[in-house]
Amino acid sequence: MRATPLSVLGVMAPLVLVPIMAAGQEAADLSGRWTGECFRCAATGFTLVLVQAGSELTGTLAATGTPNFGDGDQPILNGNVAGRKVAFQVRGNPGDVFDVELTASRDAKTLSGNGHYRGSFGLRFRRAP
Repeated sequence: MRATPLSVLGVMAPLVLVPIMAAGQEAADLSGRWTGECFRCAATGFTLVLVQAGSELTGTLAATGTPNFGDGDQPILNGNVAGRKVAFQVRGNPGDVFDVELTASRDAKTLSGNGHYRGSFGLRFRRAP
C-alpha cells in the first residue's frame, strides 16, 4: 500500500506541532528581587529573592509584620517553575510550612496567587527596582 501525501501529513503534523507548543510553555526568567503584599494575613509585606535555573527555583523569603513566621530571610524549598506557574515552600520558625502558588504575568513583572500558612490568603509580588 502506497502512502498518499495527506496520510504522510497526518503522521508528520503532530511531530511538528509538539516542539512549537513546548516552546510556548518555556519558563519566564523570574530571577531577581521582588516585593510583595498579602491579603487576609498578618504579614505587612514580603521580600522575595528568586534564583532560577531552568525550571528549578531557589532563593529566600522574608516576611515583615508577623513574628510567628520568623525574622530574616528563610530559604525557599522545593521551588519550581512550569511555564508561568511558580510553586515553592518556606519553613517558618516554629517549623510550619508556608506553601506558595503563583502565576507570573505575561511580561514577568508581577506574580500573583495564593499562600497557605495557618490559613489561606492572596499574594501579589512586583519586581523591585
